[in-house]
Amino acid sequence: MRRIVCDFFIFLKFFLVIFLANSFSQDTKVIIHCNLNIVNETNSNIDSLDYEQVELFLKTFDSTCQNNTEFSEYSNEVLFKLLETRTILFVNVLSSSKSIDLPIIFSEIENPVTECDLQPIFLKLKEITGSDSTINKLQKCIRIAASKSSQILNE
Repeated sequence: MRRIVCDFFIFLKFFLVIFLANSFSQDTKVIIHCNLNIVNETNSNIDSLDYEQVELFLKTFDSTCQNNTEFSEYSNEVLFKLLETRTILFVNVLSSSKSIDLPIIFSEIENPVTECDLQPIFLKLKEITGSDSTINKLQKCIRIAASKSSQILNE
């Protein structure tokens, strides 16, 4: 009988730990996604960002943010600013992080909210050596964005 009670408490502890870990994980996601504070920090420190800060910023993008106009516009603007000013770091984070929703980032790049000159970004991406699929995908996204805004990119 004592063994059964002991096993029951072990099972209960295990269940509680799993439940709490899962709850914490979901709460952390909610806090990161659509977080304007992270976007603002990224914008304010754009010239001194490190890998982790860029990764955190890119994690703010999520499909749940589509109805948040303020976040959508501001984050898209900062995304292009980051892509233009910190191109290599941006590509490195996008290429190596496993926790970024790439289709959402690529969609954001294909659909700039504000007018911006895409030529400098495109040229910087062309200057990065290597045959990384992320670079190729980013170039394709910039071409799509340029065509939507009637910009002609000089290759």
